[in-house]
Amino acid sequence: MDATTLNGKLVYDGTGYIAVGPSPNAKMSGGEVVLGLPNSGTVKKYSLTGYSSSSVEEMPSSQQTLTNTAISLSGGQTTMTFTKLLSEPGELEISSTGATTLIFAVGESSSLTYHKSRKSVKIDLANCGDKVETTETKALNKFGVFGHAFLMIGAMLYVLPCGILSAVFKEKLGPAWIKIHLPMQMLGSGAVLCGLVVIISCLSQADRDPDFETSTAFGIHTVLGFIAIVFVAVQVAGGLLRARKPSGGEPAHWTRSAFELIHRSVGHVAIVIGILAVLSGIEHAYDLSLIASKTPYQLAAFVAIGFYALALALALVIKFVLVPVDKPEGPL
Repeated sequence: MDATTLNGKLVYDGTGYIAVGPSPNAKMSGGEVVLGLPNSGTVKKYSLTGYSSSSVEEMPSSQQTLTNTAISLSGGQTTMTFTKLLSEPGELEISSTGATTLIFAVGESSSLTYHKSRKSVKIDLANCGDKVETTETKALNKFGVFGHAFLMIGAMLYVLPCGILSAVFKEKLGPAWIKIHLPMQMLGSGAVLCGLVVIISCLSQADRDPDFETSTAFGIHTVLGFIAIVFVAVQVAGGLLRARKPSGGEPAHWTRSAFELIHRSVGHVAIVIGILAVLSGIEHAYDLSLIASKTPYQLAAFVAIGFYALALALALVIKFVLVPVDKPEGPL
């Protein structure tokens, strides 16, 4: 390094992209990085406007001032080199005399995807051996995220709706409906609980990123998911605490009638909110590059949504259109 330039060389003990650059807050959003992509062999400057792959924006060609750039793979290692000006118009400055906060990350693949790990470090380039502060962070566990998605999609879009539909068609199913309804609701509720435990475990093991956790996408999915889980819990509690069913010719108590109305309504609302939570979760996972394509997940969701909607429409037709009409007796 001289007074105006920085000669950088980073070696990653693995295969994947490498990114490093200044950040005003030690976080991804708001930072600027030199990013090397082994699959394209490019080392360029990027602006970071958020926390997803789509927010990593290549700077205009007029700002691509790097020299001596190279990125290579050898012996299971990735090596990136470059020379960068310390101060450039309209960009974050790297101080040659004081401490500068740098962020860097490595990817799981040679193309731009969600980072495998990331770090922030404050370093004085005038005394590179003196690290003022270093923080190592861990990314979300992909397998845990997939497990969360599998459990929630299965519960909210397949198992719980089937349990609800068994109640909708109970007049057609006869006494067997309750033998379908209860196991499906308990299985679905258990899957929701497991899905919640899995994602909480993943988040607790990964280092917190307050800006990420308060982002719009994360917030929408979290709020919808929480509301859906609350509704499912209310359904389970209501089912366990419901008023007893009248026997013989005994008229139903008003509490029983009220319970049935509320129980049915809350069940359908829970599914609608669950559908929205699942769809927002798919979008969020795609934005973070945790999934390569939204299509298979959206297809699984829309198939379930379509089946549920058609079943409800059929129930309405049976109830209000195909009801038997009493013929008038005698001449008109």
